[in-house]
Amino acid sequence: MGSKGLKPPMFAILLLPTLLLLATACGESTIATDATGDLPTAVAESAEREAPPTDTIEVSAAGAALETWGGGLDPQAVVAAQGMVLNRIYTELLPSVVHIDTYRRVDSQAFGGLPFSTSPDAGPQTLPDRFVLGEGSGFVWSDDGYIVTNFHVVAGADRLMVTFHDGAIIEADLLGGDADSDLAVLRLTEPKNGMTAARLGDSADAEVGQLVAAIGSPFGREFTLTSGIVSASGRSLPAGNLGFSLAGVIQTDAAINPGSSGGPLLDMYGNVIGINARIASSSGANAGVGFAVPINAAKVIVPSLIEGGEYSYSWLGIRGTLLNAEIADEMSLPSDTRGVLVVEAIEDGPAANAGMRGVSGANSVDGDIIVSIDGIDVEAMDDIISHLLEQTVPGDTVTLGVLRDRSGTPMEIEATLGIRPQSDQQVQ
Repeated sequence: MGSKGLKPPMFAILLLPTLLLLATACGESTIATDATGDLPTAVAESAEREAPPTDTIEVSAAGAALETWGGGLDPQAVVAAQGMVLNRIYTELLPSVVHIDTYRRVDSQAFGGLPFSTSPDAGPQTLPDRFVLGEGSGFVWSDDGYIVTNFHVVAGADRLMVTFHDGAIIEADLLGGDADSDLAVLRLTEPKNGMTAARLGDSADAEVGQLVAAIGSPFGREFTLTSGIVSASGRSLPAGNLGFSLAGVIQTDAAINPGSSGGPLLDMYGNVIGINARIASSSGANAGVGFAVPINAAKVIVPSLIEGGEYSYSWLGIRGTLLNAEIADEMSLPSDTRGVLVVEAIEDGPAANAGMRGVSGANSVDGDIIVSIDGIDVEAMDDIISHLLEQTVPGDTVTLGVLRDRSGTPMEIEATLGIRPQSDQQVQ
């Protein structure tokens, strides 16, 4: 099963509380091992985890048909049909979804640990190793043993165990991770028969009101399906710790709870359109506002993590803000002008080196306005971020359509992109 002989836990599991305004949907607890450092049997053999049933529910053609009711659709049939669709998604995707247990070794003294014997004749005692236990979800990226999950699920872990729906448990190695996108790739240490890669969709097609489903392990309840809608699309969230943002994030009200991080967000055809990552909550539990990393970002980043363990972002080197009607009026531009006001062109960055200008002072609005990039209209900073991620690599040259000065003089600036500075949380 991909694990060594492991010994039963010697201490009770201690839950670590999580109270975050923007919480990551994964959980942690603490467990002790014996002095040899072996992990508890719960990882492998405990785990005789009960896999959920995978038999497809058979529905007759007559039962599946939508019958008319009062001259329209039978509402009960419509509801039943939705349930059938969700069951089909769950059944088909289950072989592609995994539960991830993480073990991070910590100093026993940090928990006030005491030797097992305090007898004066016992001599010095070795304190047992302790592990902070975490958990999350993931999905099969490819049939050759690569698993995608969130970076925050596996960051700092000393050991990773992957559980499949059929109860198989296989150890995995962290191949690479990227804090800015909150993505990580694991590689199984041994092959798994019958492993099926999830189908990837197109997150650019996500529309508000679209029905979606999420599969994960909330609160350790493995392989749970929840459903909801796309509440908003094109959100942006802070990325890493250097002030960058991740664009194109999908917001959903499908329940995402601790342990669900890294699991897939699916459209009604069973295609992965996002990777569930965060929730907005004051309690750490689902409050109906969840966020998923767009699958289109993963399509760009994951191959680089597989190949080299890291991803290098294209960098333009600006800080910008939305050009609203108030700013446009102050700059004597038409109120319907759309674009991004360059607040700062970072010194020695690609944009500054190409001659782009930021505002001259704290109360000024005289910076360049970017209205297009490579011929594509720009209405918000997210448009630039998404284009740089999905369409460019460091070293490419981009053409920026710019309005300059209060006269709104149109011009083009060509900038050669650099490599974006890395967050210090990256996995190397």
